[in-house]
Amino acid sequence: MGRVWVLVATITASFWLLASAASAQDLLGSLEGYSVIGERQEEIPDEQPPFTQTFHERIYFGRDGRIFSKQTVESGNPHNAGSFAMISGQDYGQQAPFQWTGSGVGRQWTNPTNGVILTMTIDVRRTSKGFSCALDLERQGYAKRIELRRETCRVVRGNAVAD
Repeated sequence: MGRVWVLVATITASFWLLASAASAQDLLGSLEGYSVIGERQEEIPDEQPPFTQTFHERIYFGRDGRIFSKQTVESGNPHNAGSFAMISGQDYGQQAPFQWTGSGVGRQWTNPTNGVILTMTIDVRRTSKGFSCALDLERQGYAKRIELRRETCRVVRGNAVAD
């Protein structure tokens, strides 16, 4: 009986993993032609001088799983401000493009000024009205306080990167 239970548990776990992988690919495929528009505004009060910065994210899900993105950062620190566009699957050095995570997109990059590693993830979920999303930004190697002022995320039909 013990061997049968292990076999059933193994088959069940394998089926669940395959179903989860298929579901993640289905989600990516169903996002084709949609965009995520995210914004995160934060205050950095412990820097001298203190400043505010806003990340504007626009991500478009194209054909064949290609992910196009544009990030604009408005910052009171001129070293952090700028704008750039990227396509998944291409090499941009320290500025990594968004990649599919199975439940949304994520990217990691290093701030060349201070060496802080930033990881941004945007999780996307199906809803009865289409899709919803949630944005998160984490830092490694940054000990100063960051106060989140505003964070928004929405999924829209069409190419918001081209706007």
